[in-house]
Amino acid sequence: MENITNYKILEYSAPNGVHPQPITTKVLEKLGMLCYYYTGDNGSSPNRTFINGKMVSHKVIAFPISSFGKYASFLKMKKGGKTEDEVKRWLFSIVYYVVKNRTLRLIYSHPYDIPLYPNALREFWDYVNTLKNKGIIQVKPMSYFATLLLRFLNTKYSINFSNKRITIVNKEGLEGITLALPKDFVIKDLPYGVTLKEEEGYQYITITKAFSANKLDIFFN
Repeated sequence: MENITNYKILEYSAPNGVHPQPITTKVLEKLGMLCYYYTGDNGSSPNRTFINGKMVSHKVIAFPISSFGKYASFLKMKKGGKTEDEVKRWLFSIVYYVVKNRTLRLIYSHPYDIPLYPNALREFWDYVNTLKNKGIIQVKPMSYFATLLLRFLNTKYSINFSNKRITIVNKEGLEGITLALPKDFVIKDLPYGVTLKEEEGYQYITITKAFSANKLDIFFN
């Protein structure tokens, strides 16, 4: 596939969801893949899966599906008697949850399932695109978020209350890393490329691509 597409394959989708652990993930790691869709850990945010109390891989991120009760795909929902209005409300509820909790979720189905719920999916995509255009939500490939999560996991931080300083470091770069701090932390003199937004008791400091250094010091009162 890589020879045909001239593109490094970083994502994996198991046939019929059959993904024996840990052997399949170990193979993906050897092949240099970053992520896979997963029928385990149903409803969870992307994670590094554990089997028998041990982490399967430090380098490959699992993206669990978000099911509608016991139904994973639109075809299964249709066979289970779910109405278009019920599916629409389920789709919108996932978006509400993601926005409110600043988290990630994977919705899984097949292209040939789309005609089963055309109006629900059309309204869902219109809503998601509206939020996307406003900068409220992101819709990206699994590999994009896997890269961010792996960079986040490799980011080191320290808090010095004597000097009132927070330091975060990552030799691979800090773009996309966000810190959530209580509102009573008075932040001082953020550098160019670092943004601050207050929301529901917290202030979120996000490092954008305009900040090129691998280390950031944040001072507070």
